[in-house]
Amino acid sequence: MADEERSKRGRRANNAGKQFERDCALVLPNGKRVGMYGGIVDVTARGSEHGVVAQCKLGGSFPSVLNRYLERVSAAAKADEIPVVIVGDRPGPGSKRTTLVLLSIEDFIEVLG
Repeated sequence: MADEERSKRGRRANNAGKQFERDCALVLPNGKRVGMYGGIVDVTARGSEHGVVAQCKLGGSFPSVLNRYLERVSAAAKADEIPVVIVGDRPGPGSKRTTLVLLSIEDFIEVLG
C-alpha cells in the first residue's frame, strides 16, 4: 500500500510541474511549452526585444524568505522602479560567486516589453 501511495504522490507532483510549465508559457509573451521534449528548457518566449528560455520549478524548495524580501522591496519601490531581490552565494576562495536576480513574473513581463 505504501508503494501505491508513493506512486500517486509522484504522479501528482509530476502533473503539477507540467501544469506549472503550461501556466508559465501562458503568461509570458508568445510563450511556448517545450519541456515535454526532454531538454533542459521548459518554456520559450519572445518579448518585443528579447527572447527567453526558462527552466520552471514548482515546489517546497522555494525559500519563503525570498518572497518576504520581494514583498518588502515591492512596497518600497516607486511607480517607475522595478523591485528585485539579488542573492549570491559564498563559494569560498578560488571559486566564482553565483549571483541571481529575483523579480515577480509581472515585473519580468514588463521588462520584456
